[in-house]
Amino acid sequence: MSHVAQAKRRTATIYRLVIPTKTLLILILGVMVLLVEIGHLAFLTAYPPVFIDEIWNANAAWNWLQTGINFDSIHTRWPTLGNAPWLASFALFGLGFFQLRLVSWVAGICLLVATFVVGRRNYGSITGVTAALLLALSQPFLQASHYARWDIMIAALVMAAYALALVALEEDRWAAHLIGALLIGLSLDIHLNGILFAPALATLYLVFYQKKVLSRAGTWLAALGGLLGILFFVAIKIVPNPDAYFAQFNFSYAFTHKLPISELNPLDLLASLRAEIGRYHFFENSLDFTLIGASLAYLLVRRSKADRLLLIFTGVAFLNFVLFVGNKHDVYAILLYPFFMLMVAETMVSLVREAEMDSKQRIFAGVLLGLALFSSIVHVARPFASHRSYDYTAITEQIRSYLPPGTRVMGRPEWWLGLADYEYRSNLNLTYYHYQNGYTMAEAFAAVRPDFLIVDTKWRQQLVDENAYPIEPGFGVYNLPREDFDSFLTQHGQELSSFYDPVHGLFEIWAIRWD
Repeated sequence: MSHVAQAKRRTATIYRLVIPTKTLLILILGVMVLLVEIGHLAFLTAYPPVFIDEIWNANAAWNWLQTGINFDSIHTRWPTLGNAPWLASFALFGLGFFQLRLVSWVAGICLLVATFVVGRRNYGSITGVTAALLLALSQPFLQASHYARWDIMIAALVMAAYALALVALEEDRWAAHLIGALLIGLSLDIHLNGILFAPALATLYLVFYQKKVLSRAGTWLAALGGLLGILFFVAIKIVPNPDAYFAQFNFSYAFTHKLPISELNPLDLLASLRAEIGRYHFFENSLDFTLIGASLAYLLVRRSKADRLLLIFTGVAFLNFVLFVGNKHDVYAILLYPFFMLMVAETMVSLVREAEMDSKQRIFAGVLLGLALFSSIVHVARPFASHRSYDYTAITEQIRSYLPPGTRVMGRPEWWLGLADYEYRSNLNLTYYHYQNGYTMAEAFAAVRPDFLIVDTKWRQQLVDENAYPIEPGFGVYNLPREDFDSFLTQHGQELSSFYDPVHGLFEIWAIRWD
């Protein structure tokens, strides 16, 4: 026997000893997904620290449960479909930070299942479960499945819609045509970003049916489904008070969420493209960038039918984010990351599957996938370990110790959830009163008349040295003139106490005198 044959035989023997059977491998990977999800649940309230949007959503859902009206004191009517899960959680388990985030954890499970289903349908069960595991261990999933925001809901809905579109196009199921597009239309009542996937879905139909796209019944069923979803949104969100809706819409998209394409400036679009890539924080996790980039190249070269549909849907959606989404916060990364993980999973599994049984390539690809999973586990474990002592409830309890019951308190929105039994007012009212009523800061404070202020580090960071409110686009619109703020505290404030939190910084408790 030649040395080459002996080497191949040894490699094959090692492979058979190390690599389990297909069924066992699927089971092992599935158990790993389950264990990761248990870890997410255990650290659900510890990481990330509380985010402002979470408490806005909690406040609106709690008001809906208490009053039957789905709005807060500032904004227009809130999403019915988007806020209903928090309403249900509060109704079943009461008001609390864990109850708030539990909704996102459940939505995360739905997203993992939908990702598995798409991967299994397109490429097989091993790809599906590998994609689910890679996604569960990713930073975007870690953030989105903990934050009480709508992004994880939209991601699950979009992946489900994509799965239905595949069934609709490949098997010509009329119900799948209708329901898949309906989900995209209804996503408007969860978050407006959902509609960015409508052109991606339409492009799938165009590519699949080509010249016959307008003559196929499936196209019109999908159009009907999408239209029904949009009409639902218009009926419950816009029709009740069009003036209020468009006033809030114009405020958001003129200042904090300006559309990159609005001025047709190529430099703005290039900056948007750069920022769109930047939202994934690839510099902090270059391995993900490498795997996603290599997988894109692999699928572009291979170009199977499933590859083309996946690349087209993802590519069109990504382009829409470049053109139409001015807010480049990383909370939106979860919307496309499941599709990226499907690409990575299929590429890695294909390298193993398509290699010869005794090929060193197969061992190399398997080890590479294992190391990628190990790296992802480390990236998830680190923030869990560093924030294991974070306790939102303990922070709000410390604030409560300085506040008499029944008083009116103003602070940043983040602290309302632990102080819901007070007359709590958001400090962002100071901005809204200025831009919508023309009030000075003193007039805005007088309109709210708080008894106490909770001035934390983030509120201090909102203060700027300019003697006027900012007018430039962006979240700087919430900045406040430092001189006006300090003048108000000098005239009306008395600092009662302060304390320091390692995550949120300094908290100052001020009593306000109105006599």
